[in-house]
Amino acid sequence: MSPEAGARFEPVATEASAVRGFVRRVLADWGIDSGDAVLLANELATNSVLHARGPFDILLHRYANRLRVSVRDENTRLPDFPRVPPDALSGRGLAMVAALAADWGIDSLPGAGKTIWFEVELAQTGR
Repeated sequence: MSPEAGARFEPVATEASAVRGFVRRVLADWGIDSGDAVLLANELATNSVLHARGPFDILLHRYANRLRVSVRDENTRLPDFPRVPPDALSGRGLAMVAALAADWGIDSLPGAGKTIWFEVELAQTGR
């Protein structure tokens, strides 16, 4: 079984649901409890749909005790971190990633876009 899985998604709102399903299926195939990975992948996919406005790729990479989920798009604009009012309905996605992930980051790909990634600790389902 390969320690990597990836898929390309289009910049439409329904793709966030497709991303959640993709991540759930891959993790189930790997015998890994999805934990926060599905939620955080959804946040990054939603950001890509809303802000990058182009196709984006999701890559899952399984290590011995961690899972890395990367979202790559071709938009070179890096995210900013505005101060979000308490009553705002959006704008907390990356803060959620930072709070729940074991590690995360943004890799700029000069002239080719960016990759935003996070890592979570793995919990085996016993499969």
